[in-house]
Amino acid sequence: MDCWNTCFSSSWFRNERWYAFDPACSKCIHYFRRMGGSDPHGIGIDPCHHRLFHLKKKMDKKAQVVGIIAVVVLAIAIIGVALYTTNMTGKAVANKPQCSDAIDNDGDGRCDYTTTKRCRDGSQVGDVQCSSNSDNKEAPDCTPEVCDGIDNNCDSQIDNGLGSTTCGLGVCQRTVQNCVGGVLQTCTPSSPSPEECGDNIDNDCDGLVDEGCGIPDSCTDSDGGNIQKVKGSVSGYLNNALYNNTDTCITNTTLQEYYCIGSYANNATAKCLNGTTSCSNGRCI
Repeated sequence: MDCWNTCFSSSWFRNERWYAFDPACSKCIHYFRRMGGSDPHGIGIDPCHHRLFHLKKKMDKKAQVVGIIAVVVLAIAIIGVALYTTNMTGKAVANKPQCSDAIDNDGDGRCDYTTTKRCRDGSQVGDVQCSSNSDNKEAPDCTPEVCDGIDNNCDSQIDNGLGSTTCGLGVCQRTVQNCVGGVLQTCTPSSPSPEECGDNIDNDCDGLVDEGCGIPDSCTDSDGGNIQKVKGSVSGYLNNALYNNTDTCITNTTLQEYYCIGSYANNATAKCLNGTTSCSNGRCI
């Protein structure tokens, strides 16, 4: 048996357990103990042990070299990235805007503004989110605007276009912006008050103006009463309806006279007497 080859492939060498020899290397163990004594760590004159010891040193040195190479490769990669993002003067070079980098950044199958000649990733030219070559709207995180104090739709404006809400009726009506300072607003109508008659306003906020307000009956006489020698008229409201009646001659000697009794209109037919003999133009003469 080749003691060297057998020991080299045994599990004790890979684990570096000098005292747990693989039985397949029993000849090596016997030879070592016979030539070098019972101490399994002594190198003595045992040729098998001596070769293993120096092989371990060579492998340790190889591991160090591999580690150094890995560090160098990593450093070269970092330097390459730095050179890619800087120009020859050492100043940082800004990345191209998303709408002119020829890449479909948002995964919708289109890249860049319409003036781009072609997309490097095989997508179609012309992303609807791009309004120019210089904006960054073609981003996977561009979403519809919401009220959160953030520019969600990538239009360089915060919480814009979220509108307003109107609530309530009559004098209680209010209008509020839906978003203020990144916080959603609630529209709450103002408090109503009892309806006031005659002001043409919906005071109690029920959508009706001056409802339940009956107009009081009234009467006004322009000639001051039952005066037959003066033509006059009465006017006012009766059962919420406006009226207007004027003194009239029924015949050339009879007068229809209108006058007020309190809040109501009254009328009487009278002969032209008391120094009058005829009726003309609504009065006795």
